[in-house]
Amino acid sequence: MTRFTPTSAARARFWAPLDAVNLQTLKSGFSGQVEREPMSRLRSKIEEVRNAWLDNDTYAQLIEAVRRWCKPERLPEEVREPLERLLSGYRDYADVSISRPSNAHATRSSEQYDALEMYCSIPGYDYLFKLVSDSLRTEHAAEKHLLAATTLIEFLTIDLYNLRLSHLGDPRYGNFEGLTHRGMPVYQETVRFCEDIMRNPDLTMRGFAVPLALTSTSADPRVMEDFATTKSPGNERLVHMHLQVHTRGIDEDLLWAYRKRYPDSVVTSICAMPVANISPEGEREILLRGAFFQLLSVTTKQSGGDGVPVVQVIVVTMNSNRDHSTESPSNVDEKRVQREIFRRLVDASKYRACAELAAEFSPADVQGYKMLADKILNEIRDMQELDLEEFDEASAGALGLEKEDVAVWLGGRLVSSYPRQYALRRKQWHQALTKKDWVGALKTLNKEYSWRHCDWYNTGPLDAAGDGLSALHIIARSRPPEDKYSEEHRAWEELVEGAQADPRVWKTLKSLEEKGKTAQETAYNQTLAEAFKPEIYYHVEERRLTHLEEQLHRLMKDTAGALGFMVELLRSEEALRVTTIETIAGQTLPQSTIRVLESTPMSFGALEVEDLVTEDIAKLTVQLTVIPVSEEAV
Repeated sequence: MTRFTPTSAARARFWAPLDAVNLQTLKSGFSGQVEREPMSRLRSKIEEVRNAWLDNDTYAQLIEAVRRWCKPERLPEEVREPLERLLSGYRDYADVSISRPSNAHATRSSEQYDALEMYCSIPGYDYLFKLVSDSLRTEHAAEKHLLAATTLIEFLTIDLYNLRLSHLGDPRYGNFEGLTHRGMPVYQETVRFCEDIMRNPDLTMRGFAVPLALTSTSADPRVMEDFATTKSPGNERLVHMHLQVHTRGIDEDLLWAYRKRYPDSVVTSICAMPVANISPEGEREILLRGAFFQLLSVTTKQSGGDGVPVVQVIVVTMNSNRDHSTESPSNVDEKRVQREIFRRLVDASKYRACAELAAEFSPADVQGYKMLADKILNEIRDMQELDLEEFDEASAGALGLEKEDVAVWLGGRLVSSYPRQYALRRKQWHQALTKKDWVGALKTLNKEYSWRHCDWYNTGPLDAAGDGLSALHIIARSRPPEDKYSEEHRAWEELVEGAQADPRVWKTLKSLEEKGKTAQETAYNQTLAEAFKPEIYYHVEERRLTHLEEQLHRLMKDTAGALGFMVELLRSEEALRVTTIETIAGQTLPQSTIRVLESTPMSFGALEVEDLVTEDIAKLTVQLTVIPVSEEAV
């Protein structure tokens, strides 16, 4: 059947979904009132799917309907195998306990994300998720198509939710905000579609969306430029569109007020998620789920080298939603009120962000966006549901969280502790370093987000038979390539500079081998020793520092492969606080146990056990931070 034939040899997910192939039947996006009609129709499908999820028999019937629609027996092996894994057993939100058969997860690692991995792969997208995308964009899709598409999107939503939970401590997963890029070769009709939206004087009508649809973007603008110049299958003359997406979250004060009023409502940022760890491609992808774009500007720039015009489109989207199995009765009583309030919180935050960005891209609209934000905030106050007394009117929608100083990830040495593609790249990284293949190592590293490069320097090989060495130690003790003009030497220099320049590369980390020395202490020469010299923020008495290091490394060594570690070293303190966080089945809030590692040989006992109230965590993790200790304790 032709519907199981790949639609393109290119990585189509980066441009095909927004391309207006036929504006009469397959929409690049829905705007204005037309945008709300598909969401209303889909909401009934969402409720049908989530209600089925709560009952094992109904779940089995739903999966059988999806199987009939997908016809996995007709798919190539690279798509059939992950699809069969997906349709076998059960997939649930990690913090929800549902009575399932005892062997439901016996053959599956909790760190694999089959739906997300299929979407991110070329065959998975071409054979399966493009059909889902088309169903969501078709104005009059058959009910069975919508049901299957909604179910597959729910699988992917669960993967995104659980992926976010598995990255405790990294605020880019907890609340991704920033600029991402998407390149598309589009027909002129798509440009006119955006220009027509921009002409509308009503700012509330300058949005477009495809509810539940998936939009791939990249943190790397070079990926956008590459995809914008992709040739169409029929070699038609297309325009190069550069979509620049500014992603924001709900203003912190508004979100705090909402959570205080509705502590049972699950709010996450899964509408914008870094998925490079799942993707077999090296595109530094940020996946937008069900994005509603607010259009700020459309500008045609001078033609590129090939004579094709470049259209720059600036949009704002929000990362927040309430998609979770506990939100299934979304049209009933209090859940309906929650949804109405939440929608206004998102809109108010979005318009405040638009006002801030419009100062650069569309100055004439700044005041209009400010007025819209104020109007919606007044509506929220009139509903008398939230306490907004502490809301900061002056924050003006600015990017709320600087994410440069992120805690350092140190733990987990088992392949099974990570998604397949990430574990594969980590093994390739260490193999290249061990073989002194500096070019190969650098290529692998550059497939990772720049903000996570420090993790790769700080960690050792996965599934190593012995203690192993961190990447930093391998680089430090290696002899530089002799030919200073070779590609290998340039790659080696770049690796050294990357480790040297990033303060989050933990240069005091000792190897787990028997000698237990830092990279500086094992450096090949004085130049490298100087490059890997730790920057001391706070001087601790040597004997106290030694004792802290001994306790920390003993804890790391004893739990290697079982636990991860988040390490944040703060100034002017002389103790480590260890917080163990574990989700308890059947409970919404995970449990934390706090211990103290002191700088003198004293206790290592549990101080307190309590439920967390600020974050939903899906697995056992350890977070290490430095805290003050009384003079008596030290």
